[in-house]
Amino acid sequence: MDREAYRTFRRLWMGESVSYLGAQISTLAIPLTAILLLDANVEQVALLVASGWAPYLGFPLIVGPFLEHRPRRPIAAWTNWGRAAILALIPTLYLVRCLSIEVLCFVALAVGALTVVFDTAFWSLLPAFIPIADRTRVNSRLMASASAATTAGPAVAASLVATIGAPLAIAANSVTYGFSGWNIWRTEIPETRVPGIATAGRWRRDLLLGLSVVYRNRILRPIAIYAGALNFFYQVVMTLLIVYLVSFIHVPVLYIGGILAAAGLGAFVGSIFAESFERSIGFGSAFLACGLVAGGSFAIIPFARGPPGLVTLILGTAMLLFGLGTGAASVYAITARQSLIPERHLAKGMASYRFVSYGVLPIAALAAGAISSSVGVVPTLAIGAFGLLGSSLILTSRPLLRLRSVETAAPNGDHVVPSDSNVPGGPS
Repeated sequence: MDREAYRTFRRLWMGESVSYLGAQISTLAIPLTAILLLDANVEQVALLVASGWAPYLGFPLIVGPFLEHRPRRPIAAWTNWGRAAILALIPTLYLVRCLSIEVLCFVALAVGALTVVFDTAFWSLLPAFIPIADRTRVNSRLMASASAATTAGPAVAASLVATIGAPLAIAANSVTYGFSGWNIWRTEIPETRVPGIATAGRWRRDLLLGLSVVYRNRILRPIAIYAGALNFFYQVVMTLLIVYLVSFIHVPVLYIGGILAAAGLGAFVGSIFAESFERSIGFGSAFLACGLVAGGSFAIIPFARGPPGLVTLILGTAMLLFGLGTGAASVYAITARQSLIPERHLAKGMASYRFVSYGVLPIAALAAGAISSSVGVVPTLAIGAFGLLGSSLILTSRPLLRLRSVETAAPNGDHVVPSDSNVPGGPS
């Protein structure tokens, strides 16, 4: 990577690191606002969580082709400013005593929709100036920042909630999104855009092409399916975990912050060592090993009992191991997408991947609420925990397991489908 490219990346890295920290504050503060201030029950919390992820059910399939024909840098900046403005509604309405669970669901839905746009734009910007040989290292640094934010964010959020209350704590996230938007706006980034206008006919072809470059790819297909399964069962657990800790075993808010922070600490370590681990045993083997660590980590959660300190230790250890596995696995998954999807199809390919990997999240949140109403919270936690373990078996796919390095899987090789002629409907 040349000096100019590194300077550009460093500026984006700084802005995203701040944004990650703010997002972690809202991750804890929004459900706590519902539980502690609005007395939300399990079904309402599940609906709130589902609202935040609902845009991933179909919106990515619209966003990907749309961004393919437009400059992504200004769109990424404006979506960050939009998220900042919408989140500011929560502390504002709280101060005028107009906050409700419906408002929280609306905010979660709107911020989720803008996050779909931002993530697709941002992650498809990086390959424009980052060489393929440097992408694992670059993604490791971004994931390390996200992991550090996941470590510090819950502790900061818990402190803010205890000091000024959950609604006002969310204002900090609004500020960080505003800063990140300004940082992206002032950064010059070379972009590759596909010429033309996203008409209805072209949108259909782009949608099918985006699905094709991911799901006809022998490497990306098992990674995408694994991501969907992992996220589904993870969300089942996380939808109920805060409710379980607060309402069932009465763990203090500061302890909850410590439990969630442990995941970030593990992810930080995992992302830092992802590159060296891949080089030592190969890409596919490293991916599987990390998947197994993450998959087995939650098995202890349904059985955690005892005083708050002991529960915090047990769950903190589980979250640490989960973060360790997913921290490295996320680096591998992002690098594979950026390297194996041809650059001219990157936005729609990224969006199609997220449609499956994140589209399951609102379904999982609603399923968690429905199942827990029938069989109870603890059995539902067990379903999520052991489903998570089973999802790691998807990574035993032979083409993925035998892959030594993504650099050897050239975009014009056997691992991807780069041509429009391979998509139903033929060339555009």
